[in-house]
Amino acid sequence: MSEEFTNLPWPAVVTLCSVADPGARQRAAVNVAVLLAQAGYRVGLCAIDSAPHNLHDYLATDPEEREVLGRLPGLWDLVTEYQQTLASAARADISEGPAERPTDIGATDFGSLRLRRPSTYLTSLATEMGLQGAFFLLPAGGNAAAGNSSVTRPDWTRFDWTGFIANYAGAAYLRLLRDDLLASLDFLVTSSESSFDESTRATTIRFADIVVLMTDYGRANMDQTLFLGRLLTGPVPTGWAEGPPPVILPVAGEIDAASERALLESGRSRFAEMFAPFPPSQIQARDFFYEAEIPAVPYYRHSAQLVALARPEQRDRGLYGAYRYLSRTIAASAPLGRFVPAGDAIDPVRAFAGAKARVRWDAFISYSSRDSAYARRLRDELSSLGLRTFVAEEDIALEIGTDQWKAALDRVLERSETLLLVVTTTAMQARWVEYEWSEFLKKERLIIPICLEGPGPRQLPEELQRFHTIDCRPSGIEKVHLNTLNTMISGAVRHTGEPA
Repeated sequence: MSEEFTNLPWPAVVTLCSVADPGARQRAAVNVAVLLAQAGYRVGLCAIDSAPHNLHDYLATDPEEREVLGRLPGLWDLVTEYQQTLASAARADISEGPAERPTDIGATDFGSLRLRRPSTYLTSLATEMGLQGAFFLLPAGGNAAAGNSSVTRPDWTRFDWTGFIANYAGAAYLRLLRDDLLASLDFLVTSSESSFDESTRATTIRFADIVVLMTDYGRANMDQTLFLGRLLTGPVPTGWAEGPPPVILPVAGEIDAASERALLESGRSRFAEMFAPFPPSQIQARDFFYEAEIPAVPYYRHSAQLVALARPEQRDRGLYGAYRYLSRTIAASAPLGRFVPAGDAIDPVRAFAGAKARVRWDAFISYSSRDSAYARRLRDELSSLGLRTFVAEEDIALEIGTDQWKAALDRVLERSETLLLVVTTTAMQARWVEYEWSEFLKKERLIIPICLEGPGPRQLPEELQRFHTIDCRPSGIEKVHLNTLNTMISGAVRHTGEPA
């Protein structure tokens, strides 16, 4: 361990967040993580944001190595697999059958639920990077099954954090994620998308010990960052967190030190005045603000190079010094903040069990068994857009028409936000199709008739003619129809509001 750094009483999650310039935030996160590893700590790095680079772009110089790292499963896969596992368990409960369970050795049991251990997706890079400590990357993920297509970044801005927390015991899963990763780390450094809704609460108050708030000296950005800081340190609703709020370290970056002196001094003075209340009393706020101010260096700003890995004679001293000072302050602040679980996070086993009963489906697909190919294709297309769909023939493991099957069907209809009615001549003559849409009418939720063959919108039963119909005749379901469906279903889900 470097003498400039301290031993830790417990491991810590460090979240870097900002309301602007995700690239600056991600560059800071990667450099800080590398510097902590150089000091001898065991460090993990992940991102939950839409920065212009993938993390592996900074950590691998060889294009083939970047491609390999980009294909590895990661955080996105962990979260989506967890949702799928929970939904499978919910379907199994409805059908009174067995749930799908991860089978590899990296899984562990939480009551009747078997989940993958997040640490199995950590990839060690310390040897390749020549670091003193251990350095692990938790890849972004989302590309493991991408075939020969280019590596893309998961779009966390579209992730439904509110639904994840409410319907999937998200706080309990974040506790599992945090505890399992920190079991083999001293620091987990994350670059996180920031806003004023559940996404920030999920990735900070529910997750972090130390939060680095980044902003430039622009008035609007500082005002929004100040509001964000107050959100993180002010009173929180019951069940969010207990004990002290996370340690807040406001940092100015990336700052153009070559700008007019009067403007630079005015920005520094305003920043110090606005953010002085946030750092813990053990830190001299104004000294910290000055020493940790991250300068804008065009070479690093417009490339995926790391000043933390540059040879001493090639470093930009101002940039390197700011990141190093911030890293030392983070290490010194670790004993000052400690995450305390609350709500669902206190007892994940109980929370996961309860969450199975809260899982809802975005769309129930009602169809004739003769049209099952249409239904399966529709399900696959909507699932690729992130929508949870239910197809009775595949998702209810009971004999069709039995009392148990009807009871399971009723439970699913009650927990579905919309009903997609696949309209064909056969479907409109099918008894169970009529039962499904007529029962759904009683719930006063959205029904979307999709005319594929046979009857058109004006030939539908009178009760269904008040709904907007998507007429796919004669060409079948095309991309424009799927986009319309996605918009209508997403709107209905948001309109429904709180989970049942």
